[in-house]
Amino acid sequence: MDSSILRCKWTKGRMMKVCVTGGTRGLGKTIAAFFRIKNYDVKIFDRSHNVKTIIDESIGCDIFVNNSYGDGMQLELLDTLHNKVGKMIVCGSIAADNADPRMPEYSDNKKKLQEKFYFLTQEKNKKIADMLLLKLTSSSYSNNKLIRDSIDFWLDHPEVIEFRFDIRDKE
Repeated sequence: MDSSILRCKWTKGRMMKVCVTGGTRGLGKTIAAFFRIKNYDVKIFDRSHNVKTIIDESIGCDIFVNNSYGDGMQLELLDTLHNKVGKMIVCGSIAADNADPRMPEYSDNKKKLQEKFYFLTQEKNKKIADMLLLKLTSSSYSNNKLIRDSIDFWLDHPEVIEFRFDIRDKE
């Protein structure tokens, strides 16, 4: 039997809980499926959930996946939950470093998210979640195996704080 499944199922006599924003499609769906395969209790939040509901239902979860982009929601969730969850995966973007002129608001939001993430991971005296920043290009979203393997690696090595997926489109 796969030992990675056995090590992740239970903590303190209960099934480990993962909360995923944007978990009904794309990257969020991939990450939610990954944790389901590992026998985590997965709670998915979609567009019908407001920020307050997401926060209320995610406090105390073992892993929070901050994936859903929308009107600064990721930044608000990072600000509020960084010290109220066990671990956090923040889905960022290469656009934070190299602004996309076609999507300036998106690039600006991802840059603010990244700056806050770096600020929080540098604070030494506060109790914060182990956090991982996934910096993705649009092409990297389709490489599900690489993303799953990276998350699996991080679960064993929480000292890693960032994976950058700078995958170029094939011409």
